[in-house]
Amino acid sequence: MWRLKLEEQIDYARSRLKNEKRILVILDDVWEKLNLEAVGIPFGDDHKGCKIVLTTRCQEVCHKMGIQTKAIPLNVLSKDDSWNLFRKYAGQGVDSPPLNVVAREVAKHCGGLPLALVTVGSALGGEDLQEWKKAALKLKEFKPTDNEDVDQDVFSCLKLSYNYVKGEETKSCFLLCCLFPEDHDIDIEVMARYGMGQGLFQYVETMEEARCRAHTAIKNLKASCLLSMLFVALPFSLLPRIRVCG
Repeated sequence: MWRLKLEEQIDYARSRLKNEKRILVILDDVWEKLNLEAVGIPFGDDHKGCKIVLTTRCQEVCHKMGIQTKAIPLNVLSKDDSWNLFRKYAGQGVDSPPLNVVAREVAKHCGGLPLALVTVGSALGGEDLQEWKKAALKLKEFKPTDNEDVDQDVFSCLKLSYNYVKGEETKSCFLLCCLFPEDHDIDIEVMARYGMGQGLFQYVETMEEARCRAHTAIKNLKASCLLSMLFVALPFSLLPRIRVCG
C-alpha cells in the first residue's frame, strides 16, 4: 500500500512537471547519486524545458551523475567578508588593539567557511584575551580526522565551539541532537523525555523539571549557533522545535 502511494506521488510529480513548458528544479544538499527518473523528474529529451540545479558538498556526486563539466564550485568568503561575519557574532570587543590580532588569527583558521566563522565567533564572544589565545593555539594544533567526508576546517571549529559550551547538560543535549538526521526537526518534548530517560538531567524528578532543563540547554546551544530554533504551529499549540545545523 505504501509503495503504491509513493508511485502515485512520483507519477503525479512527473505529470505536473511535464505540463510546464519551462521549469527549474532545485535539489539541495545531495549526498549520493540520484536517479532522477525514479523520483519523477523528467530531463533531457524527455523534457528539454526542465532545467535542474543541485547542490552538493561531495564532488563524487557530480562525477557519478555525469555533470562534473557543468559543476560550479562555490568559493569560500573573502578575507574582508570573513572578518565582517566573524565580527558580527564575536562582538565589537574584537576591535580592541590587544584582542584584534588574535581574533583575526582565529578567524583566519576558519578558512572562510560561514559555518565555522559563526560558531567560533559565537563561542568566543565575551571571552578574555587568554581564552582567545588558547583557542587560536588549539585551532593551529588541530590534528585532522581520518574521515575524508568531513571538512577539516569545519570540524576543528565545531569541536572548539563544542568545548566552549558551558555545562555538561548542554553538551549532552547537543550530542543527543546529533543522533537525529541532519536538518531533522526535533520536538523539545522528545528532547526532554530522552534526556530524562538517559539521565542527562541531574536531580530531576518530574517531566516538568526535565522540560525546563531541556529548554535551558537548547537556549544555550542556540546562543552558541550550534542549533537553529524553529517554531512550528500545531493545532491548539505553538511548540518550539529545534534543528541540528549541518
